[in-house]
Amino acid sequence: MILVTVGTHPQGFERLVRAADELAARLEEEMVIQYGSSSYLPRFAARSFDFTSSEEMKRLMKQARIIISHAAAGTIITALLLEKPLILVPRSKKYKESLDDHQIQLTSILHDENRAIKILDPQIETLSNAIRIIPELSIQPRKPNSLLFYIRQKLIDWEKR
Repeated sequence: MILVTVGTHPQGFERLVRAADELAARLEEEMVIQYGSSSYLPRFAARSFDFTSSEEMKRLMKQARIIISHAAAGTIITALLLEKPLILVPRSKKYKESLDDHQIQLTSILHDENRAIKILDPQIETLSNAIRIIPELSIQPRKPNSLLFYIRQKLIDWEKR
């Protein structure tokens, strides 16, 4: 199963939801899409929903073979801890999907470390190609000084503010 998640942002993420849904029509593998606040409602995914509990999302992430997601730190950390391959499609200020481009920066770091595949323009072809090259990713856990440890520590520091 391929899980697509866009998080709980109040801004929609139609670009990713639409491309993933169109790809779902062509795949033989089951695709589950969490579309959040997006106005586009999936028609071809095996299952779709707007929001769910964190417990249900973690259950879906555990079941997934691949996770396609916006570049939210919580989703990234959970996927890395579960050792799931990640395809990241960062939200963009340019398309009014985010207030800034911090997701692009985080995605670039993970892509450069071969921890995720970065897609800036989600289309059927780009998502399909990313799924095809997933086996090339390095998803094994790393030492405590890894990016995962760094992100987790930054989140802890941020929550203390």
